[in-house]
Amino acid sequence: MIVLVDKAIHGQLEDSLNQYVRDVAREGYWATVWTVSGAAPKDVRDFLQKEHPVGALLVGAIAAPWYEIDGDQFPCDLYYMDLNGKWDDPDGNGKFSAHSGDVNPEVWIGRLYTPTAGGSDVALLKDYFWRNHEFRLGRLGHARSALAYVDDDWTGFDDCAFDEMFPSTLITKYTNPG
Repeated sequence: MIVLVDKAIHGQLEDSLNQYVRDVAREGYWATVWTVSGAAPKDVRDFLQKEHPVGALLVGAIAAPWYEIDGDQFPCDLYYMDLNGKWDDPDGNGKFSAHSGDVNPEVWIGRLYTPTAGGSDVALLKDYFWRNHEFRLGRLGHARSALAYVDDDWTGFDDCAFDEMFPSTLITKYTNPG
């Protein structure tokens, strides 16, 4: 697997990243850490196509590809997962609006992007990696609860598949489409 890190924060996260690589190695994954600086989504995808890992964790401010359909626009990391599909931007506005060919993902993608510091808040990322390490060692439990914030146009998704993770008696849904 690949851990792709925003070059601007790599040095500050190096110890945390090394611990993460050791943690996933204990679970049978060979991880390599790479840095990226200012790369466009096409550059990131080209790199993933060349390396063809089982998956990649994107850490920090790494460009997100955008997709648009019926007037809606959203970030779409499926672009990074589907390494052999055809992605098009017929109107040339920088957002994909056509996806064809073999559209199934070949690799998994995870993304660690913080709500502060333009996606690269080092303190939050270090905290994440520390908690991840503690959890993998069995030192942190987990709550039998979760929260999903679902925008109005996705309310038909019901309980966000929480029923596959939690007993239905533990699920409380609040909806207010409007």
